[in-house]
Amino acid sequence: VSIFIKDPESGQFLPAPGFPQTLPGGRAWPRFLAECATTGRHTGLLPFPNESTLLTATGVAAEDNSVLVLLGGQPVQDLVIEACTLLPLLAAAFRGEQAVNIAQGHLQLAQQSATQARLLVKALGTARHDLQVALQARDHFLSIAAHELKTPLTALLGYLQLFKRRAVREAYINARD
Repeated sequence: VSIFIKDPESGQFLPAPGFPQTLPGGRAWPRFLAECATTGRHTGLLPFPNESTLLTATGVAAEDNSVLVLLGGQPVQDLVIEACTLLPLLAAAFRGEQAVNIAQGHLQLAQQSATQARLLVKALGTARHDLQVALQARDHFLSIAAHELKTPLTALLGYLQLFKRRAVREAYINARD
């Protein structure tokens, strides 16, 4: 026994938990389920549990696009009627489980995003610190370079002033002679 619920987004019938998610026989199962949904009840042969084994299957559709599939033999009519009354409840439980699985997937994605954001903040903090260290090193280098350039310039200016005074004095002496 398995329940299949029509996914509103893809339009495909999804098997309930506990039933194989990949069914043998390629398109046999989707065709069977579509026929059940169209006619309300359908009986045929389906490959299960592998492609080489065919089982008699009876499918009964409920009003909410869910399909109950009974595998093997001919089902007892009273049991099918009872199962059909429970089918909407079982389908609702399955949809709830799907919603929980989707929510858990979103939660995991959010947790991964939060982890990545924390790592990015940490990397940006490290980069900011490294930049501050580099700027301090640059400022220190520029202050040393400026000081070192001033020292020889001061000496050169002193020598230039000395040469200028000598030149003025020599010009004065030469002009007097």
